[in-house]
Order: sequence, then C-alpha cells, then structure tokens
Amino acid sequence: MGDPGESDLIGKKVAEVPLGIFASEKYLAAHSAPQSLSELKDHDIIGNTNDFITFRNVRASQKPLLDYFSAAAESRSVVRVNPVINHFAAAGLDLGLALLAVPFAQAEGLVQVLPQEVATMNVWLLRRRESDLRKLTREVRRFLESEFADSKAWLSGDNRGQKIVRRKS
Repeated sequence: MGDPGESDLIGKKVAEVPLGIFASEKYLAAHSAPQSLSELKDHDIIGNTNDFITFRNVRASQKPLLDYFSAAAESRSVVRVNPVINHFAAAGLDLGLALLAVPFAQAEGLVQVLPQEVATMNVWLLRRRESDLRKLTREVRRFLESEFADSKAWLSGDNRGQKIVRRKS
C-alpha cells in the first residue's frame, strides 16, 4: 500500500483503502474514546504516520487527521513497531489507538473512533516489464487484478451485510 516510487516497475492502482483510528474494546473501556482530533493527545498512540511508506496527494480534508495523529504520536507514542502490520497486533493487545486500514481493523474486531475522520491510501500491483514475458506471471497478475476489482466494496470499508470474523482473545 502506498504509492510506487520512480523506478523500473510498472504499477497499476487497484484500490483505495480508507485508514481510520482504531482501538480494542478493552482499551476504550479503560479510556474514554476521543470526541475530536485534538483529544488524541490524551491517548496512548501506536505508531506514527511516518511509519507508512508515503501519503502522496493527500486531500486537504484528510490532512488534519494525519497532522493530529502525528502530533499525538510525538507526545504520547507507546510503541513504534514496523512493519505497519504490527500496529494491528498492538491495538489488539489494548496498547492504544492506531491508524489502521479500515476493512482489516474491522475484521480484527477493533473499534473505530472518530469514524468521520479517514484518510485513504492507494493499493498498487507492481511488476517488472520482463515479468509479462512469462505466461504464468501474466495469469497471476490478471487473477490479482480481478480479485481486487471484486473486493472494492470490502476494501473501501463497506462491510455491510458481510459477516465479520472476530479474533478470540
């Protein structure tokens, strides 16, 4: 996730994934959920926006979320782990608030706070031009593109009507 850099890779944007602020139910039972972005500074923060590869072309409406989350992380970061996938585990262990991909955090049973505040990140499939020379690689690429196309609603965080499997503690 993120945006591809300048290189010899060919990229195709296959989805946009919303990011939101999540915590476990147990963390929120012990700490009241923030009611505004400015209240993030009163919470334990997992990670930082700098942990993500890049946020290019950030919409003006998304900038406050990223700025407030980053400022809160600078003052009250409880854990910084990479890769970013570890932020899900830290939130699931009740360590604080994390900026996470909405559909995956929902699938983990985490609770979104400030649901009106989201940022989006692009999902790209990257390949080298020479990989198109192999039939199997072309077939895998087409399969992945098809799967992403079929999963756009889920990736966008629209999980209505879908059963969410919650992790057992």
